[in-house]
Amino acid sequence: MEQQTRHLREGIEATRRELEAQLAAVEVRSRRAGGGGPGANSTTVKPLKFDGATSWAVFHRQFEAAAVQNNWTSNEKAAHLLSVLQGKAADIVHTVPAEAKYEDIVGAIQGRFVDHQLAAAYRSQLTARVQASSETLQEFATAVKQLAHRALVGLPVAFIQTEAAHSFINGIRDR
Repeated sequence: MEQQTRHLREGIEATRRELEAQLAAVEVRSRRAGGGGPGANSTTVKPLKFDGATSWAVFHRQFEAAAVQNNWTSNEKAAHLLSVLQGKAADIVHTVPAEAKYEDIVGAIQGRFVDHQLAAAYRSQLTARVQASSETLQEFATAVKQLAHRALVGLPVAFIQTEAAHSFINGIRDR
């Protein structure tokens, strides 16, 4: 279990570094183009709200895309991120100082809502998941697939798909 946890953390860290490098490359290209690039057009992207019930990884990726499109500075990203937090996620505001940098706010949110923190609970749900009587096979398959990606975050996609298939087959109501 410790080895798997370490492997998951390494995978997440590698993905984070890769996304930061990609973001830095986009910012460099934007500066070279004289302020043109993703944020130069008149289209403004409004980030969705985050309440802690949805995937932090998915939300954060969408938020970063909006930040690039809108050409936000780090301070602007911090302000916008705080403004879209709702419910349980908004409680984070009380734990970060008013002068906190964007990276500090993201770190506080990740510490509480990142998917690998909840992976054990998702694995239990995946194991126990069965098709509801009113649920179609397509709906059940989609739910199992989403749960598998949360339960097995950081593992190879082929492995996740195999596990999702096993859980799907085991959970079908009328075999």
